[in-house]
Amino acid sequence: MTINQIQSVEEKLTNLYQLQYVTSQLDEVIKLQGELPMEVRDMEDEIEGLSKRKEKFENQIKLLEDDIKKFKENILVSNSMVEKYKVQLDNVKNNREFEALSKEIEYQNLEVKLAEKKIKETDEKKDKVVEQLNDISVGIENKKLELEKKKIELEEIIQKTEKKLKALRKKFSN
Repeated sequence: MTINQIQSVEEKLTNLYQLQYVTSQLDEVIKLQGELPMEVRDMEDEIEGLSKRKEKFENQIKLLEDDIKKFKENILVSNSMVEKYKVQLDNVKNNREFEALSKEIEYQNLEVKLAEKKIKETDEKKDKVVEQLNDISVGIENKKLELEKKKIELEEIIQKTEKKLKALRKKFSN
């Protein structure tokens, strides 16, 4: 073996070592960046999902409020009908009319009670939905704060790794 062959083997080994070092450094940089961007995307997706859920609950609350208004309108209509029938009771000419009006008054009073019951049930549903909405709103705010921290962390890592990448590129090009 000649000296040139030994040097060339030595140079090859040195070059191979440097290449492996640079490759491992690049892998480390990719590893640092690899997990955090996925976490940030996942958190953004989660926030988007929670926002859609929040919107759904807001719509549900509006529907429940509309139902309550309808029930209250039904109560007003039934009460006005009861008053109308009571006035008609004063002008009854026979027993059949009296019975029919009495049954109609009883029916309208039952309608009022049913509407009041439905208002109470709907109010309870609405309260539960409002509670869930509040929980989701708090969850969204917490996730947003956490997301901001992760974004800042990611930005710092990107800046650090950018410096490393530039240094590795210089080293690799030499």
